[in-house]
Amino acid sequence: MLAHEVERDFPNRTSFAHAGVVPQDVDVPTRAIAAARAAFPGWAATPIAERKTALNAMGQAVMAHADEFKRLLTSEQGKPHAEAEGEVMGAGYWLMGAASL
Repeated sequence: MLAHEVERDFPNRTSFAHAGVVPQDVDVPTRAIAAARAAFPGWAATPIAERKTALNAMGQAVMAHADEFKRLLTSEQGKPHAEAEGEVMGAGYWLMGAASL
């Protein structure tokens, strides 16, 4: 862990039992934005057929791991399982839908 990182316990939002520990790095948003900006020129230069393949693969990966994502959303945020399912499935279908454009 880096000096500017801290760890934070987080409870299961449904049972309030200990669910895990996550690092909290104050620079994560800044690094994420910088990484997205650095990746954009390469993505923009990627042929459309390859981008469609990548988006479809991401959508399929989300769907393949849907149960795990749903459990994480329910545990972390305490949202109802049906709501988590809608969000996860929606993300997967959105990615595959974007691939079809």
